[in-house]
Amino acid sequence: MRYPALIMDSGATFLYNKYVKKSTKGSPGTYIKDKRNIDFSFYKTDIFKDFRDSYIKFCLKSGKHLLGYVNMDVINHAEASYKSLKFMESRGCRPLPVFHLGNDEKWLKRYVKEGYKYICIGGITPNPYTTLKPVMDRIWRDILTNADGMPVVKVHGLACTAYKLLIRYPWYSVDSATWTKLGAWGGIYVPRKDRKTGEFSFNRRPFGIQVSERSSKIGVEGAHLFTVEGKHKTHIKEWLQKIKVPLGRKGVINEPGVINDYECRMKANLFFYQALFDSLPKWPWAFDAPLRRGLLDGEPWSSNLEAIHIKKSEQTTPLPLYSGSRSKCVSPEDLLVGRTAGYMLTYSDFYNKKSSEAIRRFQAHLERAKHKKEK
Repeated sequence: MRYPALIMDSGATFLYNKYVKKSTKGSPGTYIKDKRNIDFSFYKTDIFKDFRDSYIKFCLKSGKHLLGYVNMDVINHAEASYKSLKFMESRGCRPLPVFHLGNDEKWLKRYVKEGYKYICIGGITPNPYTTLKPVMDRIWRDILTNADGMPVVKVHGLACTAYKLLIRYPWYSVDSATWTKLGAWGGIYVPRKDRKTGEFSFNRRPFGIQVSERSSKIGVEGAHLFTVEGKHKTHIKEWLQKIKVPLGRKGVINEPGVINDYECRMKANLFFYQALFDSLPKWPWAFDAPLRRGLLDGEPWSSNLEAIHIKKSEQTTPLPLYSGSRSKCVSPEDLLVGRTAGYMLTYSDFYNKKSSEAIRRFQAHLERAKHKKEK
């Protein structure tokens, strides 16, 4: 898959936060432990039906230009999500089904049994890794992989770029807006170095550090670039030099860098994530502890491609989809030309006409598709 690849999210999270949770503040989604106390009456209203009808029209008109578009799911209600999927299909659409963690897993089994080849997993945010791990281990072991641990379908992780999740499960693609959010809040991600080679490596968990001169952490010992020990400061500067993003100077506006410019921080995070994805084994690979240890210990990676009828030529780098469509300053399609990457757009931005940037990105994508077809 060559850049740019676009997937359209339905905007179900926007509807859920606004009309079900009745709050767009804080983390999207719901903790698994709280999912039994949800009022789903909103999904019987004309607001939801009109939104879905509008989304269906969009998909029928423009879906052919996308890598895929996500079902208008009913978050945390697996049966209603399934019915919504079938409704969209009855109208001529072919959306990607979504299963939310914490729901009855028989519905995920049903999607696999019915032959869907590309399935989205939601409900990851805002749950901690300790909550997610046993649930994710079970569905990957029992439903999403075969006896050899090889994935039987392509799996997309919605809002999923946490390091531990990325290296543990054989995702085909994931998306997240963390690269923009962390940058806007004054931080960047930095990989650690391999203890043997001294080179930057992702065989250990990376770390986040505040670097903005306006950060509230600026006086906290060890939490900010200005207060870390000298060797750690050198480590951070070396990484920025490697990805060619300037450090900047405190209080000097005409020398932009991660210290004084959030655009530079977003670029640094974008390059960090791309380096992380480049370090992962080519998809598909087996969900299996000994093989995962190969990534961490630098041992050769192996995968039984014959088990799922995949030719070696069909292997691909895991596909990161960078969301955050309202970010005008940093453009992944400009910075990652020719790379295996893509962009996740959200239909609610189109429906509400709140994001001219999201619309611009899609129109640019259509133009590229048009020129390619003409050639």
